[in-house]
Amino acid sequence: MCFCFPTFTNVAKSPKHIFQEKDFLDFRYFHKRAYYLACIAAGLQEANLSLPRQHHTTSSTTPASSEDCNFIVSFAYQNDNPLQPIINIDPVAGEQPRPPYRGDCTEILIGGEGDFTESECQIRIILAAKEDLFPISKTLLDKSCIRAKGENASFQRKSNLPTSLYNGTLRSECSSLPYLKLLHAASLRSEGLGDACLLGSIWLRQRGYSAALTNGGFGQFEWACIIALLMHDGGANGRPVLSSGYSSYQLFKAVLQFLSTRDLAQNPLLVQSNSLALEDNTKPVLFDGARGHNILFKMTPWSYKMVCLKYSSHCLRVNDPSYGMMQVSL
Repeated sequence: MCFCFPTFTNVAKSPKHIFQEKDFLDFRYFHKRAYYLACIAAGLQEANLSLPRQHHTTSSTTPASSEDCNFIVSFAYQNDNPLQPIINIDPVAGEQPRPPYRGDCTEILIGGEGDFTESECQIRIILAAKEDLFPISKTLLDKSCIRAKGENASFQRKSNLPTSLYNGTLRSECSSLPYLKLLHAASLRSEGLGDACLLGSIWLRQRGYSAALTNGGFGQFEWACIIALLMHDGGANGRPVLSSGYSSYQLFKAVLQFLSTRDLAQNPLLVQSNSLALEDNTKPVLFDGARGHNILFKMTPWSYKMVCLKYSSHCLRVNDPSYGMMQVSL
């Protein structure tokens, strides 16, 4: 029988001095990021290997194995994005199966006195960069931050194709803490925000969607950010689409109706931004000008169309009086 531990996420801020001005180009930032994360994992390994191991056998000469370790450190991909490796720390729960890992994992077995098996949790360490590490104007979704070499160099100079997924990942690294501040401020203004995000999370999870690239690229974080941004802007003449006085169900219903009636691929929404040069009208864009980030950067054209189809069919139930409130919500 397989089970999953609840996850506690720790955010480690990458030191600014290890990066240079143009490290946003050609994967330089992500190479340094991966090395810094590996140093953190190596530090955890070194510190814990110095602690006495707890063996399950009576013989002290038995060589160490996975059963002799108190917890396991492994690498995985954040939201299945290979540009964002993270660290997972899991307890070794005796004969119980280990929780499943997401992404390509390389295990490092370590052990010590700090066994947290009884807590039945998983610890996840992700990295974040400073907000002002790179200029927003250089890393917008319409910019090309990967310079081709060799035979493809001349073609890329002529076409200047934007690297939207690369740029979006880079902006998400620099915007992790600002978005936490945005969501916290929105929760103070709106009492229904928390429950509206919970309803949205359940609704998305029941339909197989999450923030992972392989599950549509739209999850609880994107849902919450859309609510917070639409409380600031998005309507006619710069007015907010959502009111902070809405109840949780009203927020949930309003977000569904907004996403089902507006095609964000053909008609992108720019929040706190006047203009943005976009040539590709197949991918959805909900652009946060204050943080220079497209909230929907992980969504592909097919995943956006599938989500919109779910929105539209669900909104038909929302307006049907024969359904109860909870039937409509779920």
